[in-house]
Amino acid sequence: MYIFFGDNVADKLKDNYLVLELEEIISENKKARAYCVVPADKISIAELPNIPKYKVLHSELVKRFEQNDYEFCKIALSNLMGKFGGELDSFYQELERKIAHTI
Repeated sequence: MYIFFGDNVADKLKDNYLVLELEEIISENKKARAYCVVPADKISIAELPNIPKYKVLHSELVKRFEQNDYEFCKIALSNLMGKFGGELDSFYQELERKIAHTI
């Protein structure tokens, strides 16, 4: 998984690559959205038909996490773990840790 920052870069890449939104990062009073690109060779052919619905669930997870809807997030995380060829599992595990420390 490749991680980058900025909406402009994401807009340029999303037509040709699987780009997923991650968290908003605040550094030195500046906000930037983090994104990731999932390499095509990490996703199995069997997983391809389900990628659109995984993308929607992932997007909803990020949105609901920022809204502190942790019950939804727990369910979404259990359904997303291992998806996208496992490339986002470390991100999902980090969200699980953040939720556990918040609740």
